[in-house]
Amino acid sequence: MFPESFATARLRAERLLPEHFDAIRAMDSDALYMGRLGGTRTESQTREYLTRNLKHWDQYDCGLWMLRDLDGAIAGRCVLRHLDVEGTDEVELGYGLHARYWGKGLATEVAKELLRLGRTALARD
Repeated sequence: MFPESFATARLRAERLLPEHFDAIRAMDSDALYMGRLGGTRTESQTREYLTRNLKHWDQYDCGLWMLRDLDGAIAGRCVLRHLDVEGTDEVELGYGLHARYWGKGLATEVAKELLRLGRTALARD
């Protein structure tokens, strides 16, 4: 079972909720943020993305977390989610941070914690 929230030394993560739409929309419409994540999304695509990720939490008890810095500002998002890859259940680890948080080791920090959570909750190595 995955936690609804967790923390690293410099970030706080909280389970995705419908109230996060504006924060997700800000990320999805930012060309720099979305540059390596498939490009920007329309508002409709963001709504579909939010709905899909909320459903994933309901179905698998894991998914997307919103990341906040220690001041409470949205820093980005991270994810552990199930994916069907050619008929095999795989788990994706991912993250995205606003550009002002780049180059500070935060991606590594959150990825290490996601890996730890995934290994613990899924009993995978």
